Amino acid sequence: MYKLTLDYEPKEVYVNSEVRFFGNLFKDGIPKPGVKVYLYINDTKVAEATTALRGYYEFKWIFARPGVYKVQTGTTVKPPPKVAVPVSAIVKVIVGAAAVGYGIWKGGKGGS
Repeated sequence: MYKLTLDYEPKEVYVNSEVRFFGNLFKDGIPKPGVKVYLYINDTKVAEATTALRGYYEFKWIFARPGVYKVQTGTTVKPPPKVAVPVSAIVKVIVGAAAVGYGIWKGGKGGS
């Protein structure tokens, strides 16, 4: 079974400040290097990266406006016999112009 994790720093996100989204891709607990991972903000693909040796990936993003954003990473892995398996992880990010709270929305789904 595939598992894609997602977290972000800093936990207090502000307009025009960089936020780092990162995580790992595993299959049956083993890291999966060399796999494309995509960053989606409010269901729009905005960037892509390739997992490193330990299945690690990272994106950096700057939000231009305050608001509540659905941030998701996803990948389509191709296990034998070349059947695509969608895997995703989701967080909700609240971006403020000044002080702001945050929440993590664990609404991800995985495939096997």
